[in-house]
Amino acid sequence: MKTTKRMWNGTFTLLCTGMAIMTSCAPINRFTRIKQVPREYIMNYCGGEIKAPSSLQIKNNPWIVFSDQLGNMSYQTATGKNEMKELQFMDAFLVVGKKGNWLKVIKYDPTQIKSHGRRLGNHKSAIYYGWVHKSDLLLTRSSVTDLATGLKNKQITVFSDTVPLKVPEKYLINDSLLTFKNTDLSKPYTQIPMHQLVFPLKQSEDRSKTLVAKKSFISPDSLDTEICGWVSNAVIKNIGQQLHIDVRSLPDSTLWFKNKAETDTLNFRRAQLVPSRELARIARPLAYSPVTSYCQMDTVIRFKTGAFMPVIDKQENFVVNVNGNRIYYNQFKEIEKDLQKINIVFVVEGNELAVKQFPEVVNIIQGLQPLFANPDDGFDYKFGSVLAFNEKGNNENPKVHLTKDYMQVLNFLSAKSNNAKQLVATGGRSWSTLRTAVNLFKDHKKESNLIILIGETGNNSEWADSTLVNRMAEYNCRILGFQLFGGNPDKFNNFVLQVENMIDNYAVKISRQKREIIVYADQLRKYHEYREVNKNVYCLDFPNRSMTQGWVVFPQKQENLPLEGLASSVDTLLQQVKEDNRLLTQSLYKAFNEIGNFRNREDSTLVDYFQMQPSGIKSLPEALRNAEPEWYLPAQPVVLHDSVSHLLEYRLLVTEAEFKRIRNFINALSQYEVDYKYEAQKKEKEKKRKICDCLEDEVVLKDTRLSVTEMKDSHEYASTKKVRANLFALYYTYINNGKLCRIKYKKLKNMSMAEAQRLITTCPTDNPFLKAFTVNDLKRKKHLVDETLDMLVEYFKSKKSAWEEAAGKGFTSNGQTYYWISKDMLP
Repeated sequence: MKTTKRMWNGTFTLLCTGMAIMTSCAPINRFTRIKQVPREYIMNYCGGEIKAPSSLQIKNNPWIVFSDQLGNMSYQTATGKNEMKELQFMDAFLVVGKKGNWLKVIKYDPTQIKSHGRRLGNHKSAIYYGWVHKSDLLLTRSSVTDLATGLKNKQITVFSDTVPLKVPEKYLINDSLLTFKNTDLSKPYTQIPMHQLVFPLKQSEDRSKTLVAKKSFISPDSLDTEICGWVSNAVIKNIGQQLHIDVRSLPDSTLWFKNKAETDTLNFRRAQLVPSRELARIARPLAYSPVTSYCQMDTVIRFKTGAFMPVIDKQENFVVNVNGNRIYYNQFKEIEKDLQKINIVFVVEGNELAVKQFPEVVNIIQGLQPLFANPDDGFDYKFGSVLAFNEKGNNENPKVHLTKDYMQVLNFLSAKSNNAKQLVATGGRSWSTLRTAVNLFKDHKKESNLIILIGETGNNSEWADSTLVNRMAEYNCRILGFQLFGGNPDKFNNFVLQVENMIDNYAVKISRQKREIIVYADQLRKYHEYREVNKNVYCLDFPNRSMTQGWVVFPQKQENLPLEGLASSVDTLLQQVKEDNRLLTQSLYKAFNEIGNFRNREDSTLVDYFQMQPSGIKSLPEALRNAEPEWYLPAQPVVLHDSVSHLLEYRLLVTEAEFKRIRNFINALSQYEVDYKYEAQKKEKEKKRKICDCLEDEVVLKDTRLSVTEMKDSHEYASTKKVRANLFALYYTYINNGKLCRIKYKKLKNMSMAEAQRLITTCPTDNPFLKAFTVNDLKRKKHLVDETLDMLVEYFKSKKSAWEEAAGKGFTSNGQTYYWISKDMLP
C-alpha cells in the first residue's frame, strides 16, 4: 500500500511538473511578469538615455510603451524577420520581456496590471503582440526634460522656417497646424491652433519632425485628448523651460540680429519689435520672448533670446469704412493704440451737501481702484479729478491733471477730505468744474475719455450749454451723472435734465465720428435709446440701441442717493467702454484678415533673415484666414553687465504644476517667525498654563506683564537658531529637487542667496540684499544678525500675498492652464 501511494504521488508530481513546463513554453504564461520602467526612461532627458536619480524612481511602476507612428510592425522573434501584427498610431503596450533593442509586449489593458504593477491579472486573456524594436516605440510617458534644471522643455507653434510658406496646404488648415500619424507627414491626425504651447515627446531619426503632446506626462487611458501627433520642426519652436523676457526692455546696444547663415547683420530697427501687449492679443504665450539659455560669470550676464515677428507685412493693405473712406493698416494700428487708452476724471459739482458727503465719495472712489488694477486687460488708464470747492480764500477749482498713478488722485482727494470743514464752494458760472474737467482731455481727443460727474444741481435751464456739449463730443467724452440729493426746486431737476441733454447731443456727434472706424454695417444704430437699469438709473442701451455710452443716476425727491450705486454704475460704464473698444479692434482685425489682405507680402525681416526671394504669400491667408502668423527671429547672444539687470523685465511661463511648486517654495520661506524674547516666552507660557481665579496666578500674571514691558523696550530677539537652520535646509532641498546634477553642499554654502533662488525659480533677482549674503550666512549670526534676519523673513512674507492673488488667474493654451509670473512676484 505504501509503495502504491508513493507511485501515485510521484506520478502526480511528474504530471504537474510536465504541465508547468508545457504552459511556461507559451509566450504569455502564469510566470510572465510586467517589466518596471527603467531609470533611463523615467524623465526622458534631452541628452539621450540618461538614468534619472534613484530618488525619482517610483516603485511598482509598470513599463508602458506606445507605437510612435502608423504602420509599425511587430515580429514573432527578436530578429525582425517574421512579421506578426501591424501597429496603429499610439497603440499602448505593456512590456513583458527585453532582448537587446527588442521589447516583448502585450496590448495595454489596465485590468491586467495586478500585484503592485508586476503580475498579469489574467495571462490567458492577454493579447500578445510579439517583439517590437525600440526605435518604433515611444518608450516613456514623460516629455523631454532639461538636464540642468530638471524642468520640462516647452515648444510653441510658430514658424521657424520658410517651408510652410511655400506649401501651406500641407501644413496648415482652418487657422491651425496639421498634425500627422507618421513621420512622413502623409497621414493627418488632428489640428493644433496657431501659437499654442506643446511638449516634445520624441524626435524623428532625421530630427526634422517632433512628436508633441498637450501635457508633459501622458496617460495611456486618455491619449486621444493628450497626444497632438507628429509635426514638422518648421512650424514649432523650442522656448526652453520657464524664463522669458520683454526684449523691448533690453538696452539697444545688446540686441542685434544676423541672418540665418550668420554671414551678415540684419538692418533691424528697435521700432520693428512688436509690443508685448499686441503679441498677447494675438496669443497669450507670445507676450514675452523665451530665454533658452542663461549664464552669469561674476558680473557679466549672457543669455540667448529672440523676438516673435509677423510673417505677413500688411502695411500697404486697406479696408473701406461704412462712409466709403479707406483705412490703411498703419492707420489702423494707430487707432488700436488710441482704443487701448482710457482716461477717467472724477468731478464733484455742488455746494454744502457735496462738501458734507465728500469723505464718503472719496471712500467710494478708493474702492474703485481694483477696476483698473488688472495688467492683462489690455488697456492703459489715466486718472484725474476736479472739485467745485476749495479752502477759504481760494476761488480756483482744485484739480489733478491726468496721471497713471491712481494713488496720486486718491492722495489729492484724501487731503481735501481731511480738511472738509474748511472747504467752501468756489462759485463761478454753472458747470465750471465740468468745463475744467473736459479741458483736461484736450491732448487726448482720440482716446476714450470718461467723466464721473457727482453733483446736486444744475442751472436755471433744462438744456445744457451747446459749447460745452460740442467740446465733449470733440474730445470723445462719455459722462456718468450721479445726483447726491433730489430736492424740490427746479435746479435739482435741471441737474438730471441737463446731464441727459448732454448725453443726447454728444451721442449723435460721437456716433457720427465713430463711423470712420467702423467697417461692418451691423454695428450702426439709427437711434440712441435709454434702458432703465434700476429705479432712477438710466443708461444708453449700448450696444443694442445705441452706438455709445452715457449714464444718469438720481434719487427720489427729498432723498439722498446711496453711494454704493456709484461704484456699480462706474463699473458697468467702464465695462461697456472696454467692450466697445475691443469690438472695434477685433472688427478691424477681421476685416484686414478677410478682405483687406490683397496686398499682403512677406515681412522684410523674414526675407532678409532667410535670404529668400519674395514670392508672394497669396495662399497663406486662405489657410490662416483669422490668424496672424508669427515667426521666431533668434537674436545674437545678449551680453551685459549685471548693473543693468534691474532694467530687464523678466517673466516666467509656468504650468499649473510649476506654479504650485514655486508657490510652495514662497510659502515655505514665509512660514517662519523671528520673535522678540517676550513674544517667545508668552507663547511658551500660554502652552504650559492657564490663568485661574486664584490669587497666586494673578500675582504671577502681573509680574509677567512687567517683565514683558521691559523686554519689549529692549528689543532683544529670542533664539533664531531653529529659523536659520530651517531656512538653510529649505534652500538645500529645493535647489536639488528633481535635478540630475545636484549642487554640492560646499558649493551651496558659498553661493549667494540671489543665485540660489535663481537656480530654484529660474528667474534672476536684482535684490541687493539677497546678493550681499550667502546661503551659509543664514546660519552665521555674526554675518546675518537677528534684525536683518527679521527683515528678510518679513520680505518673504510680503511676496506670499501676491501669489495668493495670482492663483486661479492663469490663461489657457491648447487646453492646459498656464501662468505668466513677473519677477516682482519673486523674492
